[in-house]
Amino acid sequence: MIPVLRCTDLELTDLADDKPALVDPETGEPSGLSLVQWLGSGGMSAVFLAERDADFAAPGLSELAPSRVAVKLVKPGTEQGLSQMGMTSRDLAQREIEALDRVKNLVPPSEFVIGYYGHGSALVALEGESPLVLPWIALEYVEASSEGATLTDRVYKARETGVDPVRAFRLARGMLEGVRVLHGLGILHRDLKPDNVFVAGPLDDETPKIADCGIARVDGLTLATVQGITLGYGGPEQALSSVAPARRNPLVGPWTDVHALASTIWFMLTGEEWCRSMPSWYVGERRSLRTAKKLHRGFLAAEELLGAIDLALRQGASPVLPEGTWGLDGATFYEPHARKLLGASMFEGSPPRFPSIDAFAEALLPPLEAAAARWIEIAAREHQPMTSFRKTRILPSEEEVFAAMDALAPPRTTSEKPLLLSPDGVVFLPGPWGFARSGSELHGLSKKEPRTFSVDVPRPYRAQIAASRWLVRGPGGGIALVGPAHVLLQRGESFVQGTLPRRADEGPVGPIVAALGDGRAFGVVTADAGEGGPELWLSNDGVRWAEPLLLPLGGEVSAIASGPLGFFVAGSLRGKKARALWIGYDQEVRSSAASLNDKPALLLCVAGAEGEAWAAGVGIVMRFDRAGSAVEASEAEGIPVAMGLDDEGVPWLVTEREVFRRHGGGVSPVWKRYHTQPKGAPRLVAIGFPPGGVRVVDAVGGGAILRT
Repeated sequence: MIPVLRCTDLELTDLADDKPALVDPETGEPSGLSLVQWLGSGGMSAVFLAERDADFAAPGLSELAPSRVAVKLVKPGTEQGLSQMGMTSRDLAQREIEALDRVKNLVPPSEFVIGYYGHGSALVALEGESPLVLPWIALEYVEASSEGATLTDRVYKARETGVDPVRAFRLARGMLEGVRVLHGLGILHRDLKPDNVFVAGPLDDETPKIADCGIARVDGLTLATVQGITLGYGGPEQALSSVAPARRNPLVGPWTDVHALASTIWFMLTGEEWCRSMPSWYVGERRSLRTAKKLHRGFLAAEELLGAIDLALRQGASPVLPEGTWGLDGATFYEPHARKLLGASMFEGSPPRFPSIDAFAEALLPPLEAAAARWIEIAAREHQPMTSFRKTRILPSEEEVFAAMDALAPPRTTSEKPLLLSPDGVVFLPGPWGFARSGSELHGLSKKEPRTFSVDVPRPYRAQIAASRWLVRGPGGGIALVGPAHVLLQRGESFVQGTLPRRADEGPVGPIVAALGDGRAFGVVTADAGEGGPELWLSNDGVRWAEPLLLPLGGEVSAIASGPLGFFVAGSLRGKKARALWIGYDQEVRSSAASLNDKPALLLCVAGAEGEAWAAGVGIVMRFDRAGSAVEASEAEGIPVAMGLDDEGVPWLVTEREVFRRHGGGVSPVWKRYHTQPKGAPRLVAIGFPPGGVRVVDAVGGGAILRT
């Protein structure tokens, strides 16, 4: 007998109370998922947290599905409403499934589109009613931080000061990339808005993820178009679809998502709805950013750039469609309806809308990037953080170590060859995945599961992969594989050859000795080539490089980290005496060389959220701030291989055999041991921070999850 999932209300709030398993209503086969918590409800569906049965390989679930996913289940009321339109909830779900199947087939997955892991149906009954067969979809679960899970949540949290230009540029670029991915797959989203953009990661390392393709139009899909629009975000051409629901409205195209994304970015910058009233939207009024009450002062300080951003957004959300749109087959049918419903606003009074996401990005991103750079200069002069940062949670020194540990076996690779990983050869992105280099191969690596996938590396790039010494976050997404003489970018399914830094006068540039890529900044450090010290080169795309910043370290650079006030650099003099310096975003340099001559070489570093930094060498951990430096108590003795900052701003240190976490502040901090590798186990090489835990990686891709 097929089990029925029972609930008492239309929003399905109590459906997960008994943690029911999802079972196929036709075959009785288990899906491998159990609902454990109701997360929320929207217009058509309810969303649940679900757990996967690790011992059951369900045919309907992707092998890459993590242990916890979000399950989106169509509500009974939606099924009843669709039946009146001659449709079923399966028709509705099939549209989203078709769209997400295309996304699922991307290897590696896009970090800017919510992940999809499979689908099915369940038998659901409201109290006193007959059971209905309702479809569900398993999606990536973005855990809400204290800042919230959606763009709406995060913007409202920042409403007192507004979203700063650095953060705005990062979020806008990510959203544009997410929509570009969908359009490249033949998917028009048609319902972009702040509630449909999830955000992963802490404040200073946010990754937006486009979600909810429920009313998407998918190339090649013959299902009837679902009529839907969020007024204030959707383009006016979407409102015309209702005059002939059976027709495929040719006025809806990539430019429709441009309108919605421009409106979403306007909300992100201002914390306000663009259209103060529905009449404003209908007559095509698009107000200026200058009318917003809480625009960040970094934008107000860049008047000409604000004007360029304003123009790009107004043209992105123009009610006038791109040139040639009214000449498309079937378009003239809608012209009289447009004039009756919307007046002349779709035909005159505004510049034509950008025809594509690329055209919109070309107009919007340069002034946003310039505004971010301008704000960094202002913040540096004022000795303020250049962007919003995560808050640091200080753990009392006397607090006992408590960490549950789940051992992770080495993942099985497609080729069945074991992974052979090295320090600096693993990088994690916000979300469920990271990347690891093994010889000339590149693999996706789960943050929380013993799962991996192979990335297809074109033959011309394999030698560079093998010669890469550092894997870091790439500029604008993806990763960068960096070696002494190359920069190779991996974005989506493509590899892009980066360029090496060059001087305008063609003078010599040393080999790369360190790489920086943390979601905030991307750059490389080159060895001294007769300029007075190593040099830091920064880039927003891995192709164009800013003028170098001299690093008068008095030695060789081992590592570099970015923080709210500038960059921290750690190294040594001839591999023996410690060296360190700060270089602010105003290029002011503070060196600690005089106090470090009796300290061993510093090999790693991490910058904190409060303007401090830590560096580690063999048997030593040091703290640096504006007041100077100090050795901190630590039980660490082995060779340090990784350092990182968790989502609460607490630094961690990994040696080849052990893992440490900093406790305390003020005069009595101590680094306490949280994990020791068993005797004979592979050495540790990397650390990452999934929500609610810590992932340490060993040299064969296994390791442990620490739950603190």
